Amino acid sequence: MSIGKVGITNSTARGEVYRLHKLADFDGNYTSASADLTLVSGGSVVAMQNQNGVRINLHSTTSGVDLTLGAAGIEMRIKR
Repeated sequence: MSIGKVGITNSTARGEVYRLHKLADFDGNYTSASADLTLVSGGSVVAMQNQNGVRINLHSTTSGVDLTLGAAGIEMRIKR
């Protein structure tokens, strides 16, 4: 979810997970606040945290033109 997103991009991402004490804590709604701008190619790091205190630092690489302003969030669950 983003507010004020404009542009066309291709993106890849990877991340590190912190404060994961038990696997069930991974499931939840991760939120962050960010402002990203990409012209031709670039990258960004977004720190997200869920209601269980699990934190993910997501490193993304994008190409194209993209502008994103505002809050962002995503629901993630481990498929069982």
